[in-house]
Amino acid sequence: MKKNRKNKDVIANVIAERAHGYFSYKPLPLVVGVDVTLEQSQAIDFFFENENSKDKKKRNFFYCMGGARRAGKTEVMSRVILIMEERQRIGDFFLGAMDIEKVKSLYWNRIMALSKRYGYGFVENKSSNMIITPANNRIFFKSIRDKRVIEWARGEKFKFALVDEAQTAVDDNLYELIEYSLGPAMSDLGGKIVLAGTPPPVHKGIWYEWRIKDTPGVKKFVLDYKKNNFIDPELREAYLDQIRARRGLEKGKEDAKFKNEYFDACIEDFESLIFRYNEEKNGFSSINIPLADRRYVIGYDIGYDDADAICVLCYSLHHKEVYLIEEHVGTKQTLEEPAAVLMAMRTKYANAPIIVDTGGLGKKIGQDLMHRYKLNIIPAEKSEKGGWIHTMRDSLHRGDLKIKPKSHAVQEMRLVQWAEKQDAFDPKGYHPDLLDALLYSYRNIHNYVNLKKETVVIESMLEAKKRRMRLAAEKSGQKQEPSEDSYKHKHTEKYGRFCA
Repeated sequence: MKKNRKNKDVIANVIAERAHGYFSYKPLPLVVGVDVTLEQSQAIDFFFENENSKDKKKRNFFYCMGGARRAGKTEVMSRVILIMEERQRIGDFFLGAMDIEKVKSLYWNRIMALSKRYGYGFVENKSSNMIITPANNRIFFKSIRDKRVIEWARGEKFKFALVDEAQTAVDDNLYELIEYSLGPAMSDLGGKIVLAGTPPPVHKGIWYEWRIKDTPGVKKFVLDYKKNNFIDPELREAYLDQIRARRGLEKGKEDAKFKNEYFDACIEDFESLIFRYNEEKNGFSSINIPLADRRYVIGYDIGYDDADAICVLCYSLHHKEVYLIEEHVGTKQTLEEPAAVLMAMRTKYANAPIIVDTGGLGKKIGQDLMHRYKLNIIPAEKSEKGGWIHTMRDSLHRGDLKIKPKSHAVQEMRLVQWAEKQDAFDPKGYHPDLLDALLYSYRNIHNYVNLKKETVVIESMLEAKKRRMRLAAEKSGQKQEPSEDSYKHKHTEKYGRFCA
């Protein structure tokens, strides 16, 4: 009992010390022209407007920070974090993005540099991906691609949360994180939630609503890169001129992606998207294939930090439509978790083949799935990936590829953009795990996508063959015409099984 009482006293003392601000910091200097630009100083002040108002209803809790590349968003948000720690001693910080390495590369070194420069005394804990302040508050760096992070955040107490590069976030993850995870975690301390990034290519989803639409309760500040005095304007313009020359763009007539990235133009950019999903053409509520004709194939893209992604396609030998009917996405999973999903799908879909990317370590995982779990594993074809991306893109455009509107695949389609040569997914943008799995499985059944058209062509070839054989028989004086079976047998040997 005495030991428990002593522990409670220690905890009470720590709470009292933190509440009374015994951990003191020097005020963070904001010398305009030396530390920050005038506009960056205004942006920092923007986050603390009405902070001391007696009317709590005037305080702001939801923010959007926009701006082109190199406008100074990272500099502003790093200083806001330090000022939040200076002013409010209790509560942790959440810094997130789809890729944890991305958010760390943006903010980790900058926060530590400011801490060292102004004597804040922050301590790094690289093994746990967090920075600890002298007040024992923690700055967590997290990937919101991992849904377990969303679950983890529910039980924490935050005073500040930032999701950077929000234009690359999958809508399901972002919505659940803000509304049902960070929202409750902020309510105790009246914390601030900030989304930051460049304009989205498609004007749909949470980031679009916060950044471009006038969403009630969300305050916006957009930085102008031209007002960033730390960048030489002549040097920047020379750099942009060379990009224009290399891409064959005329000044003032650049494409939407260029204007969004460099000028924060907020133009809807369908041209940069690889897959242009249309709900009227590509959506479906029921599968238009008779039950007896249905066949299935499963695609599996192996991941860990990037997600394990599994999808199921339904198709028929007599229909050109292909349906995405089931999907599963999960990060930081051991082999047992996706294996359990695959075994359940195998049972449900009549021992459907499983197309797996067996490159690198995937070969060992594929062998394990075959021998340990007795799964029907087929290595994915990966040659000429760019051409097959174009093929699947065309199928989507024709309306042959059917996907439900609220699926994870559609959300990835709104984020995935072309690499510069239009031969692969943009390596600097969002990495599409589920679309990779979809591509592997779609490629496996591509021979059946245009079957009706191919059947007509094969039949016309068969008729031509019959005519040639009839003429040859007449010239040789043969009285009896070759049988129908002989036409088909010879034609099948030369052109394949679909003519039989």
